[in-house]
Amino acid sequence: MRLSIDDGKEKKNLAAPFQAEVVKFKDLTPKKKMEYIWDYHKWKIITITCTIILLCVIVPQIINNLKPTSLYVMMINSPWQSEDADAMLEDFAAAEGIDTGKNKLLADTSTYLARNETNSFNMQSAQKIVALLANETIDIMISDPENHSAYCENNVYYDLTEILDPAFLEQYADRLVYVKSGDSDTEKPYGIDITGLPALAGAYGENQQVVCGIVVTSKNPENAKAFISYLFDSAN
Repeated sequence: MRLSIDDGKEKKNLAAPFQAEVVKFKDLTPKKKMEYIWDYHKWKIITITCTIILLCVIVPQIINNLKPTSLYVMMINSPWQSEDADAMLEDFAAAEGIDTGKNKLLADTSTYLARNETNSFNMQSAQKIVALLANETIDIMISDPENHSAYCENNVYYDLTEILDPAFLEQYADRLVYVKSGDSDTEKPYGIDITGLPALAGAYGENQQVVCGIVVTSKNPENAKAFISYLFDSAN
């Protein structure tokens, strides 16, 4: 087919459909305009929306992971949800003047370990704790007396008389938990009873005894000591 543009009429006719569509779109109601845009651009809209959502979720996580960890609390067999532990740590950070914009505080409430059970979940939990201890990640471990004693046998905890303030130890002498560590026949205060302290309300059963110990490989021993003081200060 031959196209002539000598008089410009054919050229004008080629543009007419486009012009008509522009005029038609302008005359549409807002609802029809949205339907039109969705029909012709939905995959672009979906792609852009998903990208924005991913950026909003992933980028803050990346930034948070780049912060140095100032305290890692392992809470074995706690029914607390992560948001409960986060609220406690935020309160601790505020009390100690820790800038959470530059420092990361973590409390693991997802680890369950029953010494009288042998199942895959128990094994995974035990392996997880071993890996975190080997990586010198954990600063504080909170657990029932049975788990506390088991880890004492592996020389996991500080003798609290070597790390806590003497005045604090004297004040809470009745709370110190004496157990044997490793091959030693001598019981020492490798833990402290934190049962019933308000800062941990709901973190364990009402009548369940809970023991806290400072891990010897802690990278943040000062914050670990401050955390124990914070727990007891919550009762005052």
